[in-house]
Amino acid sequence: MLLNFLSYKLEREGDEFIQVDRFFPSTKLCSCCGYKNNLLNLSIGEWICPSCQTTHNRDENASWNLRTEGIRILSTNTVGHTEFQACRETVRLVGTCAKKRVSKKQEFPATAT
Repeated sequence: MLLNFLSYKLEREGDEFIQVDRFFPSTKLCSCCGYKNNLLNLSIGEWICPSCQTTHNRDENASWNLRTEGIRILSTNTVGHTEFQACRETVRLVGTCAKKRVSKKQEFPATAT
C-alpha cells in the first residue's frame, strides 16, 4: 500500500517511481568501489571496506547504493541519453567514486578553517 501511495504521488508530480529488488545487497556493498562484504551482520553499524579502506555508516552507505541502483535501472530505459533528472537534480549516467567517502553525521557539518 505504501509503495502504491508513493508511486501515485510521484506520478502526479511528473516523477517516476523506481523499485529496487528486495534482495539487492545495499548495506553490504561499498558505495565507492563496489566490494561486497558478506561478513556483515545486522549488529554492525559502521564498517571499513577491505578493498578501498572507505569508512561507511551502514544506513548512509545503503542509501547511496539504492540511489545508484535506481539510477542504473533508469539508465537502461534512457538509450542515447547521458544525463537525466533524478530527485530534482541532473544526474550523469556514467560516474565513479572520485575520492574516498568518509561517513560523517549530519549534525556536525564541516567548517572552514
